[in-house]
Amino acid sequence: SNISNQYTTWILTPQLNFLPKHSKKHVQNQQLHPFSTKSQRRSTLVMTDSSSKHVVILGGGIIGSSIAYYLMKLKQNVDIKVTVVEAVEVAASASGKAGGFLAPHWGSGSVTDELHRVSFELHKELASELNLESFRMIPTLEVSFKKKMRKMSEKSMKRDKPEWLQDEVSSKLMDDSTAQVYPYELTTKLMNSAMENGCELKIGKVSGFTKDLESNSVNGICFESSEILKCDEIVIAMGMWSTVCTQWLGYSLPMEGIQSTSVIYKSSEAVDKNPYALFCAEDRNGCHLEVYPRSNGEVYVCGIGGSLILKESDVNSEQGTDSAVKVKPDESRVRAATDSLSKIMNASQNIIKTQACIRPCTIDAIPVLGKLENHQNVFLASGHNCWGILWAPATGKSMAELILTGSSNTINLKPFSPSRFSK
Repeated sequence: SNISNQYTTWILTPQLNFLPKHSKKHVQNQQLHPFSTKSQRRSTLVMTDSSSKHVVILGGGIIGSSIAYYLMKLKQNVDIKVTVVEAVEVAASASGKAGGFLAPHWGSGSVTDELHRVSFELHKELASELNLESFRMIPTLEVSFKKKMRKMSEKSMKRDKPEWLQDEVSSKLMDDSTAQVYPYELTTKLMNSAMENGCELKIGKVSGFTKDLESNSVNGICFESSEILKCDEIVIAMGMWSTVCTQWLGYSLPMEGIQSTSVIYKSSEAVDKNPYALFCAEDRNGCHLEVYPRSNGEVYVCGIGGSLILKESDVNSEQGTDSAVKVKPDESRVRAATDSLSKIMNASQNIIKTQACIRPCTIDAIPVLGKLENHQNVFLASGHNCWGILWAPATGKSMAELILTGSSNTINLKPFSPSRFSK
């Protein structure tokens, strides 16, 4: 009865897509379920300091970690408590398995241009603030087999072709203003810094929300452990899994998941001495390799083909995609990548690690950033696709400003508003 005195008598439908198929039809006909203390679901209420506003961020990837970092950095005299909720571990999915390629000018002419430029500058600031070992400038080459590359002067070819590329390929400079960072290092250091400044990290799987029907706001996060964490505002930053949470709120987020395999190889002395990022033409193996030598003696390779497109209904336990740790690499594409890489590089193809992750991509390929309509205290930050690492700092800072002050000074959030999908 103590719980029902503090919460409304409704709980949003939990884990619809994680239910067996035969039970979904019945549940989907009911948006809300009566919350009864007499039911088998016994809940433990986790209280927070009533004098401070409690912001709960769902998702411990680079977006959630960036928001937490900037909330703690910018809050100044605002009395605010921040908790990040993560189902597995920090940087468990794409945030720990991405390439970390940073290109400030590759959004020119598009609505994401400001995200590219502003976030790139913030990356340079974070490299200093967080003492990142992996951040560095690295030029980018376009690589193709000679017969497919237009003729270049011998001087140009010599300048733009490192000695570790095979004789059969040609290269030309694409961009000399690009950079890279190891996403796992960045994400974990953002979270560690936020925690050092008072943010809390809670590991647990969310199963639903409690809601104040009068104000139409979420006031509690429900866990599979039957715990309820009280909150004043929530930020949904769970990548592709954000679609599960938005469904509970009656908001249809048109987003797909792109499940891709990547491979990490051992580098060579030649590559380490003269590193370039490579964007390679599509080959007979169906690969269009992206090659990123890292400062720690690794070579990260993606663009190996065979990506799977997942709908919201595919993100469930039956497909093995209800958890980041269950997403497995496609070994056939690993073999294809290794064969393709051997034809491009005079370097070791010793594999250190194979991995896979799911990138969130909206139907218009633009992230969703802002407050949900008809929910006064729910914010959404997801759908960054392949630019999640680059765009994370600007996303984190602008969302923190929105939460703290009601508006963003870092970037214009209007083009990314969730309301564009409600029209």
